[in-house]
Amino acid sequence: MDEHETSDDDPAQLAPPTPAGPSDQLVVRWTLRLSGPVVSPLLAYVLTRVTLVLAWYYGWAVSHFAGLGQMLSGWYGQYNLEIAASGYVHGAGAPSSPTSAFFPGYPIAVRVAHVVSGLSLVEAGILISWVGGGFFVVTAGRLAATLYGDAAGRRAGVLLAVFPGTLVLGLPYGEGLALALSAWSLLSVARDRPWRAGVAGALAGLCSPLAAPIVIVLGLRALRERSREYAGAAGVAALGPLGALGLISAVTGSLLSWPLSLHRGLGATVNVVSLLTHLHHWPGTALTELASLGALALAVVACVRVRVPLEWTVYGAGVILVVLIDGGSWLNPRFLLDAFPLLLGLGVWLKRDAYRAATYAFAALLPVVFLLYMTLGNVMGPP
Repeated sequence: MDEHETSDDDPAQLAPPTPAGPSDQLVVRWTLRLSGPVVSPLLAYVLTRVTLVLAWYYGWAVSHFAGLGQMLSGWYGQYNLEIAASGYVHGAGAPSSPTSAFFPGYPIAVRVAHVVSGLSLVEAGILISWVGGGFFVVTAGRLAATLYGDAAGRRAGVLLAVFPGTLVLGLPYGEGLALALSAWSLLSVARDRPWRAGVAGALAGLCSPLAAPIVIVLGLRALRERSREYAGAAGVAALGPLGALGLISAVTGSLLSWPLSLHRGLGATVNVVSLLTHLHHWPGTALTELASLGALALAVVACVRVRVPLEWTVYGAGVILVVLIDGGSWLNPRFLLDAFPLLLGLGVWLKRDAYRAATYAFAALLPVVFLLYMTLGNVMGPP
């Protein structure tokens, strides 16, 4: 770069001139706070939730659903709500029940919120998803800011907040809670707080099996630094998914309930050519997967260009690998959101016009993608 040029992340550009008095100092302080990696992503998140709620009511008006709650509690959300309402199926039917495929962290939180607040299970589930999603985009923005500066953290957080995959943060899915805890764990790693990372990783792993890569992240950090603390943190993080599997096995009465439920209840199989299989279903899953692959390719380029940390790469690649070899799943916006460190790399890389174009495009697509899932779900498959 020429010595007279500056980048968007140059602190010299971000720092305001020295204020003349206390009132100017207050204005500058609040300006920096509002434009930082916390408030800007949160504001973008809130605004897109408003558009999503409008899409909810429109989708309900043009659909066959008896009520808004019925529409929002479909697909995989219904299984989380069944667990929250009555627990897992016990006995011979457990391995064939789809509920046994879902980790207990999120349903437990929904049950507690339902009992404490008096909200219905659907309302409690959506509330937890909303709040968890807000914490997630703020924490992810802070993660990017810790490594790349406030301007990059703001861009990454905002881009994540408006990403179409965040539609699941308005459904009774476990993503909101799991992603918030995973982002907190990665932020703790970036700030060299291994035990906090381990605890957050364990809680994330209790909510979703797709949070399990945090165990690998902490283990690799332990090997690279020869750190007993990170080795212990990896062990703590492993207690989350292992505890979830143990609880499912104990309640259902079978050690194989979880893998058998994935296969029999949700159609999961190990299939290394799963990507090609789903591309045959046009437009449906093929259109969703092609669009997601395009976004993934752009995110990978961005991560290479900005040289994201190994921890981000390992976490994101772990999620994508699981999805691509699962014959019962296909790449879609939800799973791209699960691999959020790759999207953070995209937010760090894009600047100026490219960043604005991506942000506006994602924000416009969010309610559209939601409506497509709600109205053409039999063609596109579940989100």
